[in-house]
Amino acid sequence: MNKQEVITLQNLIEWVEDWRQTCSLNNFSPADVPMFIENGGRRYRPFSGKLGFGSKGVAVSIEYSDSDIVRFEPKDERPEGGGEYWHSRGAGSYNVSGFIKSKVAGERLLRMVKYILETDEPKTLLDYRESEPHWIQFKFSAEEFDVERLSYMAEANGDIITEEIVRQCVKPQK
Repeated sequence: MNKQEVITLQNLIEWVEDWRQTCSLNNFSPADVPMFIENGGRRYRPFSGKLGFGSKGVAVSIEYSDSDIVRFEPKDERPEGGGEYWHSRGAGSYNVSGFIKSKVAGERLLRMVKYILETDEPKTLLDYRESEPHWIQFKFSAEEFDVERLSYMAEANGDIITEEIVRQCVKPQK
């Protein structure tokens, strides 16, 4: 038996406004952020919506079809001069996290880090979640890198991180 949750239109408006503000804080245009309906772990693209008025109030529904399952893959964009786009969220004591353009870009960054650190298992990581394909983060570990310097240098370079910047921020191995 499926449990159906009822929300008000005001709740939906508030959620959408919160999402819009989150986009703004993270330098995303709301027009570039896909929205999905999830049901039982499967993601769907809405193909129709209804707003109805009746004796019991107002009803809003979004319908979907099993044939409309969406697999969203952000476009893989690279800066012309090399490196990867990486928008820092600010350094912390554990790491510095930043948004990247695609999973493929994160995989390239991770290969670069492994090469520079000469390890197959760095503490630095790609944070990709299939349920959030438009919020892809790459997290540089404070154990391996001077994360404040790395954040500053990438920001000063137009939110582009390069191999040279990464190499300059490697902490000496103990």
